[in-house]
Amino acid sequence: MQGNVYEAEFETGLFGIDQEAWFQHNGKLLRYKTEINKRELPKSVLDRVKRDFPGYRIEDAKKITAEQKVSYAFEVKSRKEEWKLVLDPQGNVLTKVRD
Repeated sequence: MQGNVYEAEFETGLFGIDQEAWFQHNGKLLRYKTEINKRELPKSVLDRVKRDFPGYRIEDAKKITAEQKVSYAFEVKSRKEEWKLVLDPQGNVLTKVRD
């Protein structure tokens, strides 16, 4: 429990896919995050990464659903730098932080 929000972390499937869910005290789901393969990212997200970060590799991809909205969080890495990104399904950058 964090504040008045319950957080559940668990793994599913044969390969132990990481999942996280946040609930209100009344059981209402607030946010859900699941680990995904980078191939599961929408084409618009992949195109944006190719355009803005040519030559970078994508790691640690997650699909986040909160309040009926979906976003994708992941890291892009090169030999010299690393960024943490959050994009919407249309490929718009919501968050961009140098790591």
